[in-house]
Amino acid sequence: MFKLIHNMRTRIGQYLRKPNVKIIKNNKTQELIGCTQQVLKDHLEKKFKPGMNWKNHSLKGWHVDHIKPLALAKNYEDFKKLCHYSNLQPLWAEENLSKGDKY
Repeated sequence: MFKLIHNMRTRIGQYLRKPNVKIIKNNKTQELIGCTQQVLKDHLEKKFKPGMNWKNHSLKGWHVDHIKPLALAKNYEDFKKLCHYSNLQPLWAEENLSKGDKY
């Protein structure tokens, strides 16, 4: 759970530090995601592809992907919607990295 929330916090932080982003985060990560850690974990597990498990959630295993990328956010309201857990899915690292900011 710690790793999952830490990764979400890190990902959101990385996005907000991009030079062209002018959005200020004023909510806690859990508020932005819209659920508890356990609900997020259950949500992702339901979407696991064959071979995915919590032991291979890593740089070379699978990542938590934003289905609609955070780069689509034009304002804070857009950003909040894109951070919601319903916009998250597990995706194999190679697939996620090749997807980038595309939708």
